[in-house]
Amino acid sequence: MEGSSNIIAARCFARSLNILLKTVRLYGAEHERTTTLLGSAWDDLRAAMKSSGESGLLLGVSGNQVLLDGVPLEKRPTDRSFAQLLTSSGLASINFSHKVTVDDFWRFVRAFSSRSPKTTSLATELRTLLGGEKGTIRVNEVRFVAQDPSLSDAGLAAQLAARSLGADAQKLQAWLQDPQRLLQLIAAAEGARNQPGGSAAGPSGPAMGGEAPQEDDVFKVLRWLSQLGQTAEHPDSPAQIQAVEADLHQLPPPGQAALAQALLSLSSQNEPPRPDDPLLVQLAERVAVRFALERYEHGDVKTNAVIELLDRLKKEIGSLRDILKGHEETMGRAGMNVESHAEILDRQFWARVPENAKRKMLLSPEVWAVPPRNIRDFVEVLMGRGDVQSARAILDNYAQCVYSSDTDARRKASAGLTDMADLFSRANHSLLQSSLHHMGEALSREGNADLQTLLGASFVRFSHEAAARRQYPAVHEALQAMENLEQRQPGLARILWPRVKVGNPLPEFIEEALHAPRLPEGLAEVLRRMPHATVDQICSRIPFCARRSEWERMLEMVEAVGPEGVAHLSKILETRPATEATSKIALLSRLRPETLEALLPARLRNWDSMAHDQVVRQLANGMAPRRGQLLEKLYDLFNSTVLPEVVDEMGMSGDPTITPRLMRIVERESANPIEPYLQIKAIEALGRLREPKAEALLRPLAEDKQYWRWLHPRELRITAIQALTKIDPEWTRSFLPRCGLSLAELNLAALDPDPATPWLRQRRYNRVNLPHPLSGVVRAGQGDHSIAVQQLSLGGGVAKSQCHIKPGTTVPLEFKPGYTTIRARVLVREARPQELTFELVKIGHLDRGRLRRPLTGLYSKEN
Repeated sequence: MEGSSNIIAARCFARSLNILLKTVRLYGAEHERTTTLLGSAWDDLRAAMKSSGESGLLLGVSGNQVLLDGVPLEKRPTDRSFAQLLTSSGLASINFSHKVTVDDFWRFVRAFSSRSPKTTSLATELRTLLGGEKGTIRVNEVRFVAQDPSLSDAGLAAQLAARSLGADAQKLQAWLQDPQRLLQLIAAAEGARNQPGGSAAGPSGPAMGGEAPQEDDVFKVLRWLSQLGQTAEHPDSPAQIQAVEADLHQLPPPGQAALAQALLSLSSQNEPPRPDDPLLVQLAERVAVRFALERYEHGDVKTNAVIELLDRLKKEIGSLRDILKGHEETMGRAGMNVESHAEILDRQFWARVPENAKRKMLLSPEVWAVPPRNIRDFVEVLMGRGDVQSARAILDNYAQCVYSSDTDARRKASAGLTDMADLFSRANHSLLQSSLHHMGEALSREGNADLQTLLGASFVRFSHEAAARRQYPAVHEALQAMENLEQRQPGLARILWPRVKVGNPLPEFIEEALHAPRLPEGLAEVLRRMPHATVDQICSRIPFCARRSEWERMLEMVEAVGPEGVAHLSKILETRPATEATSKIALLSRLRPETLEALLPARLRNWDSMAHDQVVRQLANGMAPRRGQLLEKLYDLFNSTVLPEVVDEMGMSGDPTITPRLMRIVERESANPIEPYLQIKAIEALGRLREPKAEALLRPLAEDKQYWRWLHPRELRITAIQALTKIDPEWTRSFLPRCGLSLAELNLAALDPDPATPWLRQRRYNRVNLPHPLSGVVRAGQGDHSIAVQQLSLGGGVAKSQCHIKPGTTVPLEFKPGYTTIRARVLVREARPQELTFELVKIGHLDRGRLRRPLTGLYSKEN
């Protein structure tokens, strides 16, 4: 059929028939649904027949594929199930001729109404119902050896010979069933053992007492088989048949004996012929394989010479296959894979080699001549037995072939290594490493450009396998080999470096190491080979680090990188822009704090408030013991918007040497209140540090009165009493009954640092989930944006919002917890889709008191 419309019509019929046959088997032939589907399928068949050729429409099955006129349909689940249905029914193909009628079609469909048809009975029933070969619908049965129906009564030898010749079965049937003719094709060589002075060989070896065949004898046999294949073009020519018979008698006795062995093996039940390959080709293969195997077993040739001998035999057999190539072309058009004759010959030879001989061959210097698939099969058998030591020895021997002085050996070994990279990684944990060493050394010495390409591909493949298997010593070996290659062959190294790096996923190495119980073996050496990339990747991961264990593992990896990694951090902090430089501060605060103290002051003067915020957060994440002192030294350089955060972290650092700065902040704000929120933060920091000297400063803030009223704002008094509770609990207990404050207000206090927490960053205040969102407004850019605050604390909260505000931006915020309005300035910490988190950076005493009141009630209920 031609044209896309013709193909579509035929495929529609195939699918309609599939549904119809399954419906018949499920509901029966008389069901209403079956009748309806029958009409649809018949219409599709007539539409397909209009554009079909004279031969009609041929529907075939090959494995799990449905074929239409030899063309496979797309591999869909429905097509596979249809193919299985036909195969299980014993049908290989169905031919619908132009003369088919609806009655014929109905009889064909009814035959499938049996719930569990047997293969043979259904196929026979269809032949009877449809009139056999004269019917308008002809079916072909599935047979182990595909055969023409006219040869169904012929012997096995006759059927095989007919397949090999490819001739018309009707013309050859009588000739093949003639005992004299059949002997000339199959048993002629058996007559050699009846000749005086000689005896035929059995299937297992050369003739006892006879002369072993030589290479020239075998080539004469192969050429005679090619001549026999050509008789398919003239199957009824007596002259040509007589010529073939004459040439057979002219074959030397050792060649006839070899042919006899191959013929006997084809007739043996132990070695049956392949049903999907021409018989003459299989006969030629068996002659060649037996000859090569006997030569090797007798020690006449070495491994590489056997392979060369097989290559010569392959070329001769290739000529025979070209004569009989129609079968392969048909299989290829049907979408089926056909194994090449070279692969078949290699596989057959290898299958007949004894195990001891295989082991000897694979441990010899000529192992490169053995096809990689044969090595893989043998090594996998050894590994399945648990003989890993032998498997490792064979693979290591193969890898060392890259040092061979023979160019062909290096070429074949390089190509074979690429095919077996996964096998090396499974055989032994150190084998991949040693193989990469061999390939790296060979690459640095190789001068042939073509071999550099092949060996380079193998090297890259092995390095990728090492990375995928997380065999870090092997990855380290690959990196070291590349560094050596850079010195010896820089041009080749520039080509290979990008390909090697693609297969080394450093981010995945680091991420997996963060969650491992210990640093994987060999990873430190790998990281040391990539110091800059390692520290850059770890720095980019720090903002997403949540646990202290992860942070400590990051420090361990950077320390493993060594001084070069720390020097890289220092250089970036000194020379790169703020967005890049600030990401290195956390690591430097732990690994080289003196460098940080020297470089940060000059850089802070030129950075904006967003960069200052990142500096404070990096120092907090670094958890360096001296971070409080560093913040105190840099205090006057920070932007005012981040000073509350700076004071907060000073209190969380646990360093008592910084309390004088905190006390000065409290005193200054008491004398001249400019930043009331900063004073609150300083008092909370003094309380966290339990500074005894602060008691004299804080008690007046809590207890001073002016006439009958308290002198200081309520929020300031609450914060001072909470700090004094930590500094002097006894005084606080005596003062509480007369302080004029409720316990609920005092219980909502700043949190102390918890040294036992697994989390890297700790909250400063308890966060409360609001039962009802608080409506508010954020003033950002040129307008106001509505928000709904869902979680809230004394230091910040989380709100739903439709606007997008850049993280690190400070904006005014107003929201109403009741009838009052709270005004503050906040720093947007995170901005996710429809959600943002904020942190207070400026708020008055009165507004913070209004914020505390609703939180006090909710906190009391939760606790």
